[in-house]
Amino acid sequence: MRYDIVVIGSGLAGMTAALWSLRQGKKTIVISAGESALFWQTGCIDLCGLDDDPWKAIKRLVQERPDHPYSLVSEEDIREALKFFVQEIRNECPYNNPSGSRNSWVPTATGDFRPTYLLPESQEVGAKRDYRVLAIDFKGFRDFSAQLMVTGINTRGYQWQVAEVEIGYGKNNFSSLDLAVYLDKEWPELLKQVKPFINNKITSVAFPAVLGLRHHLFIKRKMEEILRVPIFEVPTLPPSVPGVRLREALFTRLRQLGGEILLGFPVEEAKVAGDYCYGVLVNTPGRPRLIQGESYVLATGGIAGGGLLLEQTRVKEVIFGFPVTQNPGNWTNERCLGYTSHGFAKCGIRVNNKLQPLSSNGEVLLRNVFCAGRILAGYDPFVEANGGGVAIATGYKAALEAGRANKR
Repeated sequence: MRYDIVVIGSGLAGMTAALWSLRQGKKTIVISAGESALFWQTGCIDLCGLDDDPWKAIKRLVQERPDHPYSLVSEEDIREALKFFVQEIRNECPYNNPSGSRNSWVPTATGDFRPTYLLPESQEVGAKRDYRVLAIDFKGFRDFSAQLMVTGINTRGYQWQVAEVEIGYGKNNFSSLDLAVYLDKEWPELLKQVKPFINNKITSVAFPAVLGLRHHLFIKRKMEEILRVPIFEVPTLPPSVPGVRLREALFTRLRQLGGEILLGFPVEEAKVAGDYCYGVLVNTPGRPRLIQGESYVLATGGIAGGGLLLEQTRVKEVIFGFPVTQNPGNWTNERCLGYTSHGFAKCGIRVNNKLQPLSSNGEVLLRNVFCAGRILAGYDPFVEANGGGVAIATGYKAALEAGRANKR
């Protein structure tokens, strides 16, 4: 079957590209080998955490590093991309910026605060950084410790408290996802246990991010109504429930707009003639399926996402074999964690201002392929706190360019 736009990858970049393409009336399919990085992400959208004013930080990045992905997208398009993203999923998974055009600082499970730009509704109250918060611990839940979080937060002058609850889940070893599915129905059991701990000194209540998977908005709002105190969630160890909620919201919207998704089947081979890709072979049951498109958006992720394969002496792009910028001599730093990038974090595909992949000589390799998200070279989202922003902005830009290429 032939499509206008074929998107390879179902993370933030790929889904943004797919939704924009569908909004422009393009026949679109998303192909994904498996689950995206959303499964281990917080659900927050980081624009740029290098300054309290992310727009100021982006301008500085663009001036100092012309190879940065933000240099390829205008500020106007970045703003439009974020606006589009929020608008498309507002019913299933509403996002807001409590701090206006600045970053918000939200609590982490390790007892610190981190900067982010857009928050899902379930995490908004955490950005207020209330002085007296009641943090809820689930007995037997290994992927979140309220005591660890509170100990760290209180070293910063706060007076947070811990309350432990025990719900009748009935298993000794359970994940955040298990708990969220259980609480979709059994949230009144949790409410009953939390209620005795509420008093007029508590300004808000912090839960691990497990307050339902499909009915999380209803559960949060209902619990706030009954407890008469604001509540918020704090992301846990993977699997990340807010990330899964976001993924479900994006998939739901894709289907509402008439898009198709082929999930769980990797692209086996790209069919190329000269500087034109005319199809990709997908490893589906029975026999491989040829998916043909006018334009392609490559958003398969970096090393962790599977778009780049780390070999003994090099990194390679797994579908088209595009050259990957890399510096093995400066691969890692002596210090694992910190504010200095590791060399491997910035490896990726070099592109032009249309996001088309380039050779080492700067020539366009395939004129109808456009790259977006973590597969791009020149940035470190872990240090710069800009992974979500780059993904949405470049996904949007890739869809714009792919759509324009269709018209020629």
